[in-house]
Amino acid sequence: MREEGERGKKIVIEGAAQFSEKIKEQAKLAAEQEAKKVMEKVKSDVADLITKAAKETLKKDMTEKDQERLIKGFLERLELN
Repeated sequence: MREEGERGKKIVIEGAAQFSEKIKEQAKLAAEQEAKKVMEKVKSDVADLITKAAKETLKKDMTEKDQERLIKGFLERLELN
């Protein structure tokens, strides 16, 4: 009877250990997925901020002559293709 109790105890402990490992692995996976999602959001936000800053810089620093030169270069490249 005592041996059966010890075996039952051992089975319960092993089952709990396996369950605990599964939960740890699931938590690790969830954390990795969340971190990946956050990094993608950060990358997107940084790209948006860089684009906005570049637009503002161009608006502020670009002269009419610069704009004409850019448009002319763009049109020349279009004609080559």
